[in-house]
Amino acid sequence: MPSDLRRETIAATSSPSTIESVSANPAAIPSDTSVEAWRRQMAATARRTIPDRLDEWAQLNRGVARMAEQAVHRCHPDYDDRQIFLALVRRLYGDDLALEVWPEAAAVEP
Repeated sequence: MPSDLRRETIAATSSPSTIESVSANPAAIPSDTSVEAWRRQMAATARRTIPDRLDEWAQLNRGVARMAEQAVHRCHPDYDDRQIFLALVRRLYGDDLALEVWPEAAAVEP
């Protein structure tokens, strides 16, 4: 659904106070998610404690970090842990910064 139409749909199907309590930025609703599903997701998130949300955030970050490491390992199966780290540094921070801080990163392909 085009974003303009989506905003109009949101405005037509809910009061401003309802949307604001669900999301300060209704345009942030994913295009493949219905307004009702988004409301339910935001309400479920709001019921959770902050420590629970932070724990989930940390778990998701660790999972993404593992997937990034595995992606490097798939491209370079011969790399050891240090080489995987250096390849990730080059991917994440770019060559200028990575090579300034870790000059040995020049020896690995990202």
